[in-house]
Amino acid sequence: MHLVSSFLIAVAIAGAAAQQPAFGGTINGSVIDATTATPLAGALVTLAPANGFGVLLDTPGTSSLTLARTVTTSAAGKYRFTDLPIGAFRLRIQRMGYEPATIDVRLGDAGTPALSIGLVVLPVRLRPVEVRAHDSHSSLNDGTNTLGEDPRLAAVRTRQAAFLSTDARELTLQDVAESATLGGSDVLRSLQRLPGVAPFDDWSAKLWVRGNRWDHNRLYFDGVPLFDPLGVLGRTSGVSTAAIGGAFLHPGVRPVSLGGEGATQIDVQSRPASGNGAWRGSAELSQFGAGASVERARSDNSAGFLVTAQQSLGHWLPRDGAFSEALSERSYRDAQATVRGDLDLGGGRRLATSGLVTRDARIGVSQFGSDATNQEWANALGRVTFTTPLGPFAMANTLGASSFESSSNRWITVPAAGATPTLSPVTSNVDYLTFGGRVAARLPTDNVTTFGYDVIAQRTSIQGTHKSPGEDDLALAVAARADALTYGSLWAERRSALGDRITIESGLRLDAGGSHGLDAVRPAGSMQALLALSPNTRVSGGVSRVHQYVQGIDAPALGQGQTLPTSWLVSGGDVPVMSIDNVMAGVEQWVSTGVLVAANVYARRTTGAIADDPTPGSLFQRPLFVNASEVARGAEVSARKLTGPATAIVAYSYGNGTMHASGLSFPSPATRTHAFDAVMSIHLGSVNLGSAYMLTSGAPFTRMVDSPAPGSSGAVLPTVREAPNAQRLPAYSSLDVSIDYTRVIRNVRLIAFAGAQNMLGRSNATWYEVSGYCENGSRPPVASAQCRDHDVFDAPVKLVPTIGLRLVVR
Repeated sequence: MHLVSSFLIAVAIAGAAAQQPAFGGTINGSVIDATTATPLAGALVTLAPANGFGVLLDTPGTSSLTLARTVTTSAAGKYRFTDLPIGAFRLRIQRMGYEPATIDVRLGDAGTPALSIGLVVLPVRLRPVEVRAHDSHSSLNDGTNTLGEDPRLAAVRTRQAAFLSTDARELTLQDVAESATLGGSDVLRSLQRLPGVAPFDDWSAKLWVRGNRWDHNRLYFDGVPLFDPLGVLGRTSGVSTAAIGGAFLHPGVRPVSLGGEGATQIDVQSRPASGNGAWRGSAELSQFGAGASVERARSDNSAGFLVTAQQSLGHWLPRDGAFSEALSERSYRDAQATVRGDLDLGGGRRLATSGLVTRDARIGVSQFGSDATNQEWANALGRVTFTTPLGPFAMANTLGASSFESSSNRWITVPAAGATPTLSPVTSNVDYLTFGGRVAARLPTDNVTTFGYDVIAQRTSIQGTHKSPGEDDLALAVAARADALTYGSLWAERRSALGDRITIESGLRLDAGGSHGLDAVRPAGSMQALLALSPNTRVSGGVSRVHQYVQGIDAPALGQGQTLPTSWLVSGGDVPVMSIDNVMAGVEQWVSTGVLVAANVYARRTTGAIADDPTPGSLFQRPLFVNASEVARGAEVSARKLTGPATAIVAYSYGNGTMHASGLSFPSPATRTHAFDAVMSIHLGSVNLGSAYMLTSGAPFTRMVDSPAPGSSGAVLPTVREAPNAQRLPAYSSLDVSIDYTRVIRNVRLIAFAGAQNMLGRSNATWYEVSGYCENGSRPPVASAQCRDHDVFDAPVKLVPTIGLRLVVR
């Protein structure tokens, strides 16, 4: 075999020498940011023969031969290859935080002109990052930062280059690892540590961003909406961290090129495979479940695939609430899987695919008998993106689809005394299909214009007794509705540099269509400005309008507690199109290397929303929803220490939101007036210690009190609603801690981790249950004044430990 290999190499060298007798050609140029045209220093540029069989001379002054050569761009973004034979070559350009690019080049007798190559920003990967001494032959695709720059600093600079708003936030692996979340790494729970973001409660992974309702915060996975991004009955994220390449949070103003709906957008990107031709994998096991991933990429990263799978366990969920005895024998099942595939087709063409499926279920024994109460919901999502050069432009087209379905058995009775409750299924579905594309110049200048289009079709359906006061459904007729909407969008965005300090980005989007064809043309847009007072200080401001065509409704289970997954309604007919206007201003400054402080103020106005009927009185015979509007305003300040043996973030947020519906004005249900966060991590070699403290104001709630059940003789149920959100839950605080230890054995990393949530043992009564019960949970006769003014709260989690082991094969 050795002789055969030597013979083939000799033949290749001889063939190359015979066909390419002249060495002395040069290929040179620069690498720049495709959006800002800023030169990119430290990018790796690899040159190889186009067919993979040619031989190149190594660096001048040597006589060795190589199949490929790699250089690093200078501070001005320049690269240069000399002493090249005439022929066809392939350039591979890579830099952390950017999408890799591949270009075919032909070197003739007259040489080749300088090639300027623009790289498109790619969210920073949530993968282990090691800082090493510079090695120009290393690949950035293996998660190694050969530039010597801290990955957090690189992530911040990537975000600052991509977005003008100073309130946009990036998320890195270190942020996830150090957020001390329950059960190990969790993306949504890590976002709760950012300014302006508060948890629904310490039981749920739901987010309240600047007082937005959960259904107004939209999570997009590779540009496609994920309608239920939660797992284990809302306890964890529905997307495994092993599948994520990067995440950005846009709490308000954002560019029109991002597209999508929602007052807040969480942009999550899957990661391409890495491995330099070798298999890689990881596995994790804890008392909360198990997960694994496997991936492989070609050594030149021209193709690769990644598969992840995760199974979560729900037996650790709380069961000690005063009113949960009826469901004490419950069980939970949650599973999810993702896949990502990439293929470089040459000539600048590239194909990227990804998909995700989740399945969640709860089975419990009901208080009415031995029949099980079943709840199931599932997501399915997929997309294909094809990128190709088009003359002086680059075009990317994406086909995506997303589907969500839920099913739940609900207990109902007939309006007669002593009637036996029966099970009635409730189903909800939403289907989403999109085809869109964008066109941008391949060689950008200071003035960059991007164009795009989208065609979106959405369908929702609901069937069953959705509206109920809780577990005691009464005499509610089974209803069914199905709606569909199709619309198209054309958009354009331009970023312009006015001198060296001012950058302006403006965009316009036109949506046309509706449930009955061309119902209306709805304009939306964004305008942002960035002033660089100095290299370390950025001041930004912006306004934007977005439309949302699918809105969620939740069963008003008793107040603020556990609810079913969101059911969705598409705009059309009695459901309006929701419009969200955002305005923001802020400043961001590096006070020293690795220390970043920021302050932002914002205001938001939402019209065309739907909400639960807030009118005081009986809960029975209410409409499915009423029209509503909302105004909100607030301020956020934060300081982040990004580098060093100790890293930290300290943030304070103030927010105030008011909802208007049915002639009433009242506090928005997702408003928490004050929130304080402090996260700190200490790195001691192989040991990392993390802690996270959160203190927030209580959320508003509406009291539910007893009244005689309609058509009954003396039965009492919590069926009367008082003034909307006139009360507030107690303040919430939690101290969470974590520790992990890493041991490297050859190419295997063993990571043992442990932690605990709510170390202070606070009661954290974040669920409002009902009013009128006594301390021992008993309910007096309705005529009695005993306990009537007593509000009952529940604390879903009091102290939950975490322990687990993670294995990574590199």
